[in-house]
Amino acid sequence: MEKREFEPNHALGVRISNLERRTLCEMVSELCGQIRDEVGAAGYRGGVYPDNISLDEDGGVGLGAAKDGDWEGQELDFLAPELYWHGERSPRADVYSLGMLLYYGINSAQRPFHKSGVEKARERRLNGEHFAPPKAAGRRLGEIIAKATSFKPSERYSDVTELKAMLESIISNHYLSGEPSAETVFNKSEEELSQVERMMVSILAREDKNEDTAEDEPEAESEESAEETVPDTEHGEEDTAAPSDTEEETDAEEAAADEDEQTALSGSESDARAYPPPEPERDFRVEIPVLTEEKNPELAPVRVKSAKQKKRERQRAIRRRARRRQRNFLFFVAAICVLVILVAVVWGRMHPTELSFSEPTPVPTPAPTKAPITIIATPEPLATSEPTSEPVREHRYEFVRDDVSWARAAEICRQMGGYLVTVNDRAEFDRIVEMAASSNTPNIWVGCHRENGELVWESGETVDFYYWDEANGEPSGWDSYDNIPEDYVMLWYHNGWYYNDNRNDPAGDYPAIYGGTIGFVCEYDS
Repeated sequence: MEKREFEPNHALGVRISNLERRTLCEMVSELCGQIRDEVGAAGYRGGVYPDNISLDEDGGVGLGAAKDGDWEGQELDFLAPELYWHGERSPRADVYSLGMLLYYGINSAQRPFHKSGVEKARERRLNGEHFAPPKAAGRRLGEIIAKATSFKPSERYSDVTELKAMLESIISNHYLSGEPSAETVFNKSEEELSQVERMMVSILAREDKNEDTAEDEPEAESEESAEETVPDTEHGEEDTAAPSDTEEETDAEEAAADEDEQTALSGSESDARAYPPPEPERDFRVEIPVLTEEKNPELAPVRVKSAKQKKRERQRAIRRRARRRQRNFLFFVAAICVLVILVAVVWGRMHPTELSFSEPTPVPTPAPTKAPITIIATPEPLATSEPTSEPVREHRYEFVRDDVSWARAAEICRQMGGYLVTVNDRAEFDRIVEMAASSNTPNIWVGCHRENGELVWESGETVDFYYWDEANGEPSGWDSYDNIPEDYVMLWYHNGWYYNDNRNDPAGDYPAIYGGTIGFVCEYDS
């Protein structure tokens, strides 16, 4: 194939599924050479996906420009996982994209996990879920696709030069030509064939030779083949130039071949009829190739969970524990109520004369309030240090459980005459944690947020106390799943209480995850 400039009018797209396996491998081999010539063996090129590849009527291949980031659309479906998650640009990332190109062309223009939908399929692949090469690839090409698309970069081919060499090997050795070999008939190497399977491959090749016309020179047969097919006549090298004289000789050869096949079938322990030889459709003249290169190792499935998945699993576990404790508490209260009622009934039956009735004292009905939230607990003011000559500033805290955004929580606190809590030291941090833990609320807004990239408190005080969940990469600054900034700070529980930055309204964006888990603390100065 000839190198051309990328032509949008000849973009490959889904036409890749119409290419034969050999043509597809030749095209990918050509792309390997173009990438190596452009960026070198140790460089990264990118931009490898069907809509960015042109293939014209003359077989010219062109590769369009690549992006440095902000990948979208089809390019995401061919992007290497380490490039998506960590921005690692290496030759192995190009190898992955080329391997995905082979998979896509062999699999009728279908991506891995395509039955799950576009977004879910993309997420499963980028998170390292294992997928096998298409069955239509055959064994040798399937091994190349599996190695090139391995989730771990270290398990792939080191660069496009190595991938190109492997593709040229199977092209030149006719593994993709459809000829009757161990690879094409039984999907095995020649060394793995049983005695019956070897006999079938030999019969297929011999039947193809018998179909040659009288003008063609017959192939020289081995002594063993001559003894099997023409037991009574010498058929050495001196007679190889003579064609068959009569139909009787051809019929005799076919009958002898059938007799050999029946003999092999009857002497085998396995039922050879489970492998009927296909009807020959092409002229098989090339000898069966023997694999000389070392086979690729089996690729173990990789199961890698992203930080986002781990975070969601932890949050689900927290919610399950919270619901379980809440149910246990309700059962306990219900049992106490039933016990009190039983005691009252028994007491009333034992002491009927001691019961007296009087007119009930009217109780004034309080006026309804218009508070938009539910107050879970109002702790006592935090104890201050030893008194000094200056007035001591005391604080009062009010805990509220409500699935609101950070901005809404700050507005509610201001309307109530306070502000979202400011955490100045570990003692105050522990007090807020105690309030949150007693209400089974794993996510608590505090008054810290970013302005122009700097963390500030709502109260205007200096931010000098932190307790971030550094083991899980906090503060992250942005959500790696959808690139939304995380500029608002909350306390969250993950094997202990820590700071975590988050988006403004996580409960609104992900109600299934954050619904019923958010609260906030208002602080008041006395």
